[in-house]
Amino acid sequence: MANIGSEELIKQVDSQLDLKMTELTDKQPLQEVLANLEKVKATVGKKEGEDSDAYKRCLRHEG
Repeated sequence: MANIGSEELIKQVDSQLDLKMTELTDKQPLQEVLANLEKVKATVGKKEGEDSDAYKRCLRHEG
């Protein structure tokens, strides 16, 4: 992944989630979407660096 700022990363993730939400149909059950989101969170949580740290801080604020 290219080295981009934390805010840009968050914007990209938000836009991807917005796109996915508009594409949701009966073909992709909500449980599957949530499972994929958890995989992304786990992957990002394992990475180190400024973007990962910012993402972890966001998760703490949401939780």
